[in-house]
Amino acid sequence: MSRRHWLLLLIILLVGWAARIWALPELPAGFFVDEASAGYDAYALLLTGHDQYGAPWPVFVRSVGDYDEALYRYLIIPFIPIVGLNELAVRLPAAIIGFLTLAVVYQLGWRWHSRSAALGSMLLAVSPWHVHFSRIGFRAILLPFLFSLGLLAFERGLRRPYWLVLAGLIWGISLGTYSSARVFVPLFVGAVGVIYWRTLWRHKWAALPGLGCFVAFVGLLAPFWLSVEGMARANYTRAPDPGTMLLNYVRYYSPVYLLWRGSPNPVLTVVGAGQLYWFEGLTLLVGVVVIWQQFPSQRRRLLIVWLLLYCIPAALTEPYHPLRSIVGVVLFALVSGVGLAALWMRWRLRPLLLAVMVINIAYFGYIYSQLYGLRSSQQWQYGMREAMQATTNGSFSQVFVSDKLFLPHMFLLFYTQYPPAAYQQSPITTLSQGNWFYTDVTIGRYSVVSVRKLLEQHPERLQDALVMVVAEDYPLYDSYGCEIIHHIQALDGTAVLRLYSCPSD
Repeated sequence: MSRRHWLLLLIILLVGWAARIWALPELPAGFFVDEASAGYDAYALLLTGHDQYGAPWPVFVRSVGDYDEALYRYLIIPFIPIVGLNELAVRLPAAIIGFLTLAVVYQLGWRWHSRSAALGSMLLAVSPWHVHFSRIGFRAILLPFLFSLGLLAFERGLRRPYWLVLAGLIWGISLGTYSSARVFVPLFVGAVGVIYWRTLWRHKWAALPGLGCFVAFVGLLAPFWLSVEGMARANYTRAPDPGTMLLNYVRYYSPVYLLWRGSPNPVLTVVGAGQLYWFEGLTLLVGVVVIWQQFPSQRRRLLIVWLLLYCIPAALTEPYHPLRSIVGVVLFALVSGVGLAALWMRWRLRPLLLAVMVINIAYFGYIYSQLYGLRSSQQWQYGMREAMQATTNGSFSQVFVSDKLFLPHMFLLFYTQYPPAAYQQSPITTLSQGNWFYTDVTIGRYSVVSVRKLLEQHPERLQDALVMVVAEDYPLYDSYGCEIIHHIQALDGTAVLRLYSCPSD
């Protein structure tokens, strides 16, 4: 392999790492409640060996009316002693896992086609879809990494059969990464068995133990998946009928979704960009043609199965959900890589292709670094960190927090580093799917209450206290003559929170 190839690969990897680590605690601008919950669970496990609800070293962690796979929580634990319980500790595992995925995808592209296709698949290094989720403390980023790693082990196992055992083991572990895996991975592994059954039977001494590893994980996890707790989220988000599910499924192949607009949810998509780049409309099309003409029939079928299955878990719930269909990000990178390598061979196209790619990638970089925070900070619950930091100033004995905030107790636990052993004695267990708001909850000197009723009915309780108020209640506190201690706006200037100190008479 030429030095030029290695140098280009090194540059791409450095760019990919920079895209995932630069300003990680501040971008996305804000800190979502799911991230705070994962971070506090990791903190509780580190200090007590139990999650925030008191469960010892769980496989599935209780959340708000739901249970999450715990693996990502365990990955956060080593970073807390190093950088503290903060946004960086929660998001750093995602950045590292996202970066490691690049190496796996490079190996797949090389083995499946060529060194040029492997370099082309490194579009994943700057993929809007993958970069975004590599910067967020969401557990879903583990799925494309472990699934691809299992696929790489399987690919090696076709020539060195003992790798098939490792493939089954890794795919089994991937079942415990994110809820979409419980649907996608078994379907994919079953399809692999059908496509490669002759080869696998020939190497059954390795294939059967690999299958046994995978089936063992299914057997361990399936009872929980099918339980009331395991189905809570699925029952809440499931599409109402098969017709809606089919329509959802079709929409995941829409060029508008993939190349232009992505999800309408600004937490899940970089506003102003698609899941992929515009030019990938061409590279994907060429990649499909090359794969159809040059790939062995078994590998073609494998890729077709992957394409057909990648969005099924998401389609069962709603359209345009890049998190639940995240396993497709690797597939699109590999197909684009093949197409890009083929186009690159045409010398006359190179200057135009390179210019379009640079403009498109630079435009995404501008949107993400300069505009995304302005457009999405409210949805990212921007202001909770700033408000919590402001409450540490002064000698106020109590802080009243508006019950109109979304799950504020998780931020109180996270930012105050409330002792997990104390919270485990009486955690909030009454919340369920769709029931995101509550009142009369106390954590240390913080109390989640109706701040409107507090001022109207019990103003005497405001003596020597701070009150955290949402924008719709500003007029009430202003008219009462309360002093603004701290004012917090979203990055676009929208009012978010105020801290008030009120007169005691």
